[in-house]
Amino acid sequence: IINGFTEVGGGILCEDSDPTIQNCRISMCRAATGGGIAARFSNLNISHCHIDNNFADNDGGGLALTKNCQATISNTTIEENAGMLFGGGMYLKQDSSEFESLAVRYNSARFGGAMFSASSLNADFSNSIFEENSANSGGVVFSGTSHLVFTDCQFNTNSANFFGGVVYAPGSSNLVFNGCNASNNQANEGACFYTVKE
Repeated sequence: IINGFTEVGGGILCEDSDPTIQNCRISMCRAATGGGIAARFSNLNISHCHIDNNFADNDGGGLALTKNCQATISNTTIEENAGMLFGGGMYLKQDSSEFESLAVRYNSARFGGAMFSASSLNADFSNSIFEENSANSGGVVFSGTSHLVFTDCQFNTNSANFFGGVVYAPGSSNLVFNGCNASNNQANEGACFYTVKE
């Protein structure tokens, strides 16, 4: 799917549905929310896909999962996407999802280069690599009111202009890291992690 353009879900919009998306490339699509893929009120399974070079005027350059989604995403590359505001690679809100064996790299946004998570999000990430993502704050993750678990993940060469080269977590977020490695990340404050109670 190449060169799609619309308001929500530049390449694919899943609404109140249960799709399986396999062995697909979603590239060079654009939307206000979810440049490549957007989903709401849906249960979706994405595997062996390439989501690249998509753009969101607001949130979720690569994909946006909002409003009670449940997703399983595995063996997928999310790269070179951009969000004007929140979540260059992914925008995750009010959902419960599992992510395994992802390559998330070269994504950018104002807040959360790889992902922006908010509003009672529960997500597990395992065996994934996050590299060369960038943002003003939260080079990889900008997390607000979320519960995120990272297991056996790599965080390499991510950057933030201001806070949190890997993670910026204001407010009541709960983040857990098990067996993860981080190297060569940078920010003005908190090269890896910047947490603050608001």
